[in-house]
Amino acid sequence: MEKPNCLPTRLFYINQSPGAWRKVYMLFFKVLNSNDLFTGKSFEMRDYLCHVNLPPESWIDLRVLEKWAILEIPIPLISIFIYLEDIQEDGSIKINGIPNTGATYRFIELAGLLGLSECKSVKMAKEYLESKLLNGGLQAPGPIDGALVEVGTTARALHIFKNCFPESLSIKQMGHFLKSRAYIHTQKEYLCWHTDKLPEEIEYNEECIVGATSLALYALIKIGYLDEKETEWGCNWILDCQNKDGGWPDKKGNPSNIDNTFNSIRALKSALEGGILNNEIKERVRNSLKRAFEYISSLRDKNLGVSALAMKLRSLLYLYDDPLNRKTIEVLNRLIEKKDFWYRPDRHIYNEILLCAITIAEWRKSMLQKHGTLKLLQKEGTSIEDFLMRFPVEIPPFYKGFKNTLGEKIANWLTRQRCKPSVVNAVSESITLQDIVALILSFIIMTGVFINTDFIKSITFKLQGPLNNWVNILVGGFYLLWLAVKFKIRINLLHFFITTLLTLGLSYFVVFHWLRLSNEIVKALTPLLLFRLMLVYAMVLDIGKRAIDVSRLNAFFLPRHRQ
Repeated sequence: MEKPNCLPTRLFYINQSPGAWRKVYMLFFKVLNSNDLFTGKSFEMRDYLCHVNLPPESWIDLRVLEKWAILEIPIPLISIFIYLEDIQEDGSIKINGIPNTGATYRFIELAGLLGLSECKSVKMAKEYLESKLLNGGLQAPGPIDGALVEVGTTARALHIFKNCFPESLSIKQMGHFLKSRAYIHTQKEYLCWHTDKLPEEIEYNEECIVGATSLALYALIKIGYLDEKETEWGCNWILDCQNKDGGWPDKKGNPSNIDNTFNSIRALKSALEGGILNNEIKERVRNSLKRAFEYISSLRDKNLGVSALAMKLRSLLYLYDDPLNRKTIEVLNRLIEKKDFWYRPDRHIYNEILLCAITIAEWRKSMLQKHGTLKLLQKEGTSIEDFLMRFPVEIPPFYKGFKNTLGEKIANWLTRQRCKPSVVNAVSESITLQDIVALILSFIIMTGVFINTDFIKSITFKLQGPLNNWVNILVGGFYLLWLAVKFKIRINLLHFFITTLLTLGLSYFVVFHWLRLSNEIVKALTPLLLFRLMLVYAMVLDIGKRAIDVSRLNAFFLPRHRQ
C-alpha cells in the first residue's frame, strides 16, 4: 500500500472540463461495469481512453484516482483539501481576507484525518501557527493585532498538533500555556478555565467557560499533562455544569447547546478511557454520558443546521463504538443530503465547509479502524454511498471546471441514463444559465422599448398593394440575414436552434397575446402584419441577447463563489 505521505492530491486534466469528467464517469461503466471508486480493480485503462474520446494524458489522473481508491479517500473530501491549498497564503487560511487561526488548524486536522500530514501545504500551516504563538497561546480569530489569546483556540491546536505532529516542540509550549491558565478551587476540588482571563482575574468558578474547560481538559489529557487529581477535578467541574436535560451550556446555568455538549462528551470520554480516574468519578462520568446521549437524541435532525448536525454526528461517534450504528448512519445521511448548504466554496470555511468535512473524515477514519473498509456501505443504499464511494457524474464544486448551469445539469442527468457522449456534449453546450439570464435581460429591456406606440407604428404601418408585400419581403429578408449571421457565429447547432426558438416563442407571446389585448393599434391588424411585427421583435430580442452576452452584463446577475 502506498504511504500517505507519498499520496498525490492533484488531478491535472479531467477536473478542467465537465465534459472530460463525465467521460471518466462513463469509463467506469465501460471498463469496470460500475461507477464505484473503491472497486478493488486496477485502473489500467490506458487502452480504453479512446472508447470515450479522452486524451491520453487523462491516464495520469486515472492513476491518481487509483491511489485514492486504495486508501478509500472520497473525492469530495480531497477536493475540499485541494481547494484550501489553493486559497492558502503564507501558510494561513484566510476568511474574508483575514488570516484565521481556526480555519488554519482545521485545515491541518482534515489533512491528518485523510493521511496527508506530510504535504508541503500542511507543514506550511503548522509553521505559520507555530510562528504566531504568544507565550504558548494562540489568538482567535487572528492572529491579528488586538485579537485575544484564547484557551479554546490553543487547546484545539494542541490536540491537532498531537495527532499530526507528535514530535513538535510547540506541543510543550501550548501545554504549559494551558496549565498556566487553569483556575483551581481546592475546597470544591474544581479545575476549570476561562476563555481569556488569567486565573487571578477569576473570582468565582462560575465565571469559567464550559467550552474552554472541556477543550483544555481534553487537550491536556491527550498529551499527558494532567495527573489523576487534576483530571478528576476537571471532570468534577464539567459534571457539575451539566444541565438537567443532559446537555451542557456555554456557562453554568445557561441553556444547553450542541457545541459545548460535544466538547464535554469528548473530554469526559477521554478521561474515562485514560484509566486514571477513581471508581466513584468513573461511575459519575458514565451516568453523565448516558444523560448526554438523551440530550443528543432529543435533537431533531430536520430542525438542525449543518454545523449542529455535524456536532451531533461527532457526539454519536464518541457515544457509540460502531460508526455503522443506525442513529449515526441516519445523521450522516442527513448531513450529506444537506450538502448544498456546506459543500460549496461560497459557504463559511470554518463553520461549514471544514467542520462538515472533518466530521465526515472522522466517521471515515472510525469506519476504517473498526471495519477496515467503507465497502460495507454498499448494503445501506443511502446517499452516503453515492457521496463517499462513487465517482460523481459532476465535477465537485471545489474544482475550477465546475459549472452550475442548466445545460450541465441536463447533461449530467443524461450521462446517468448512459446516453452517448456526443449527445451529452451537444446538450451541455446548448443552453447555459448565462444564456437564460441574457435572454431575460434582453426581454425586459427590449419589451420596454417595444411597447412604445411610435415604435409599433413604425413597424406595423399599412401600405396598399405591392408596396406592402415588398415591406414584408424586406422584413423577412432582414430576419433571414440575421439568422445567417447568427448561424455563422453559433456555439453549436443545438444552441442555435434553441436560442432561435426561445426568441420566437417570446416574441409570439408578446405580439399575439400581450400587445393584441392591450394595444389599440394592433387589435385591427391582419395576421400577416402581426407576423411581421413578431419577426422584428424576435430579431431585436436576439440581437439584444447577443449584445448582453458580448458585454457580459449578465455576469452581474449570476451568483459568484467567494473565496
